Amino acid sequence: MQHIRVLAAAVAAAGYVLGAAGASATTYTPHEKTYSTPQGFEFTVGNQDQDVRAVPPMNGMPTNREVFLDNTSYGKVAAGGKGHVKAGYYVACQVDVDAKLHIDPELDPNPTVTAHAGVGLDGPQAGVDLSLGPAIYGGVGLDIYLAPGKIADVTAGEKDLPGDGSLAYLMNNDFHLNVTGCGGQLTLRPYTIITANSDGDSGSGAVYGDLIVL
Repeated sequence: MQHIRVLAAAVAAAGYVLGAAGASATTYTPHEKTYSTPQGFEFTVGNQDQDVRAVPPMNGMPTNREVFLDNTSYGKVAAGGKGHVKAGYYVACQVDVDAKLHIDPELDPNPTVTAHAGVGLDGPQAGVDLSLGPAIYGGVGLDIYLAPGKIADVTAGEKDLPGDGSLAYLMNNDFHLNVTGCGGQLTLRPYTIITANSDGDSGSGAVYGDLIVL
């Protein structure tokens, strides 16, 4: 718990607020698009039943995010064609946080001990837990590396479409997403991408679900 408290205090001091986990209260809109090539080959892609349920991280780290996601993607290609649907999420943190405790070897009399950190009345404090001897404070620091947020592509599933003109569904319920080292808000953009081809034409298209901000 001491590691958690000092990390939360240091990130907050840097000006970044850690998102709070909670249940979704948002109604998400279904999306659908139909594409047609110059020769009239048509294919359709869509998504529906989008939902999100954020939960507290199992390890209690304030920079870890756990969320369960629901989404149903679907696609259709005209009879005689072939198609493929891919569903997933683009995931972005406002700030990437990498927190590490280090011990200064010149000040630490026992480099094999376990480092610990806590929050005192005057702010974050760091020290060395000797377990069988006195606690020595000093020579232990907390490093936080803040970098511009990165965007990751997380695939939730893929499916080939039947070439008979009927809809085919790809359902992902309780898809578990775990993001570590995340400071500030976490943003998810659901997507469904379709690729389709016939003897004459081929094409691709996509729909994007409503943004999820945690």
